[in-house]
Amino acid sequence: MPPPTPCPGPAHTPSRHRPPLRLPDSVHYPPNAGVLCFPAVVIVAKAFGGKVVDSSVLSKEEFIEKVRHSNEACKNGDFQLAINLYTETLQVDPQNCILYSNRSAAFLKIQQFEKSLDDAIKARLLNPKWPK
Repeated sequence: MPPPTPCPGPAHTPSRHRPPLRLPDSVHYPPNAGVLCFPAVVIVAKAFGGKVVDSSVLSKEEFIEKVRHSNEACKNGDFQLAINLYTETLQVDPQNCILYSNRSAAFLKIQQFEKSLDDAIKARLLNPKWPK
């Protein structure tokens, strides 16, 4: 397997600097594996037993529709459905601070405070200027 490539930053926000994804210290990785781009994130997620949605299976329109559906679920009070949908979209776009922020709010509504805080911290790490 080729070594992970340094992440140049998200393509959709070239003018904003976002910190790269950092791997947990508790797992041993090969040298230079500290900064990863999306393909390597998929490999790491699989290693942790996470369900990974292949972005080639989910078109841009499907991704946007899934985000819209998750927002509607939140508005309708179906926070567990919203969390599930946000989780699926985060597997496609793990650098999206808005999705983490929205999922954090949904976790807060069902009183899963630790998970809510974890997502809020991830959102702020990805974009320190994000107000929510």
